[in-house]
Amino acid sequence: MDDLIWFLEDVQDLCMQAGCFEDCKWAQWSIFYLGIEEFEQWRCLLCAERDWADFLKDASWLFSLFRCPAVCYSKYDLYNLVDKQKKVKINSYKALLNYWLCFTDIAAQLQISNQLSWMEKDDLFFEGFD
Repeated sequence: MDDLIWFLEDVQDLCMQAGCFEDCKWAQWSIFYLGIEEFEQWRCLLCAERDWADFLKDASWLFSLFRCPAVCYSKYDLYNLVDKQKKVKINSYKALLNYWLCFTDIAAQLQISNQLSWMEKDDLFFEGFD
């Protein structure tokens, strides 16, 4: 998951250095920087007016689906992540993004296997900020 965070931060920095401040363009450039194999998997995320926050959410979900070998998570893993996050103060965008991506990685798999409801997922995510 750290590789995804670094990649997306690099794309965002490169876009800003090039004078591109429209976050809907950052998502497009992120996909264009991928290799051929990854581009084929991720091109479903191409959308002219996609904002950065939606792209990050969908990219983390896709990353968790296509990662090999697949990791099998349980609710214990999600509760453990939330408990660890409660002890750490989020003081940067990178720390928030890291928590969100890790949380989404586990929660997406649990939701796909019908082990986690949307309401429970939202409640657990915000518990990490207590």
